[in-house]
Amino acid sequence: MSDTAPIRLWNPNAAACWSLFLTPAFGAYLHMRNWEAMNDPKAAMLARRWFQASLAVLAMNLLLGMVFEESRAIDAFLRLFGLAYLLTWYFSHGRVQVRHVQDVYGDDYVRQPWGRVFGYALLGVLAYFGVAFIVGMLSALYDSFRQ
Repeated sequence: MSDTAPIRLWNPNAAACWSLFLTPAFGAYLHMRNWEAMNDPKAAMLARRWFQASLAVLAMNLLLGMVFEESRAIDAFLRLFGLAYLLTWYFSHGRVQVRHVQDVYGDDYVRQPWGRVFGYALLGVLAYFGVAFIVGMLSALYDSFRQ
């Protein structure tokens, strides 16, 4: 019997799966928090970089969508790039944690609750779409004054 409390983690496989809908930023952030809980600062720093890169990709999508607002080619590129980015994150970093947790802890860890992080994710998605709406409106306004 151990005197220490069991480790509390978000299920890394579920976090990766939710990244299909909530972007790799969601999974990378939760994986970062898991690595911190597992006391692996090097892996946590790598996950933090993936999280930051994911936010940069979201910003790039917003800016390219604004600059090339009516381009089907850019839209297709952004969709393909997003999928490629997600797969790159998962197979180069996300799956590492899934395997590590399975190998080290199996099912012997306390699952972190999802309610709060889903709430924050929803707020993030709403903020992103709000910014996209404002940027789109400003872009349309700028175009109308330019003509």
